[in-house]
Amino acid sequence: MNSDTTPGIGKRVSICHSLVEGNLPYIVLCSTNYFFMAQNIIIKEDLIEVVVEITKTIFEFESIYYKNHFEDHYKKKEKLILVAYIEEVPVWFIVAYNKYDDKSIYCWMAWVNPKYRRAWVFSKLMQYLTNWAKENNYKSIKLKSRNNRRAMLTYLIKEWYNMLEVYTYHQVKDNRILFEKEI
Repeated sequence: MNSDTTPGIGKRVSICHSLVEGNLPYIVLCSTNYFFMAQNIIIKEDLIEVVVEITKTIFEFESIYYKNHFEDHYKKKEKLILVAYIEEVPVWFIVAYNKYDDKSIYCWMAWVNPKYRRAWVFSKLMQYLTNWAKENNYKSIKLKSRNNRRAMLTYLIKEWYNMLEVYTYHQVKDNRILFEKEI
């Protein structure tokens, strides 16, 4: 089966329109993709409690992450919490914050409910993050990925992220690589 007929892969996703709900902006994505033909994907800035609920659906997590786990990381720093919804169900998130105080925004955690992988949502979340970072005077985006997250590594290289540093662990597959992209 080629990528043009594979559900969730190979079709372009376009922005239908952008909206503002209260103080939180979001965009609605409409896909020409067969699998998502009847579904709208909404990306919006959201609350950490929604992210906590999404983490409960992700089998790769060794334990459930609670609200304080996230808050301990970004503490009082500027942050962005993005959530993607499909048919009003939160399925994907990004948590980013000003970790390094060097005009970079650090994309600390990005995960999806495994049922919704390969739906072009991550690239749209990263576009939103990039636009938000530019509007807030950041000069780059940094993030770490594990050596065994091949799809993420491929995405980062394809999107012109540069490798800055490798953090070694006992098993090579667990090594972390710090990436950065100027925006």
